[in-house]
Amino acid sequence: MQVTLAYNHFRRGLVQRMPRCRWSFFHVVNNDYTHWIMFAIGGSQHPTIISQGNQFLGPPNRAGRR
Repeated sequence: MQVTLAYNHFRRGLVQRMPRCRWSFFHVVNNDYTHWIMFAIGGSQHPTIISQGNQFLGPPNRAGRR
């Protein structure tokens, strides 16, 4: 399976799984991640993830950035 996730804005307070990728091919392009809590893009079960042109603005506290 091939999935493209493009042109999204993920706002403050989201914890994780933006997206969580499993088993497939994921192209994550031109998304805006603002103040996530644990991790912005995650993978398990050997996915292939290509991340291009995304903007990441980490949370203000250091403990929240992983």
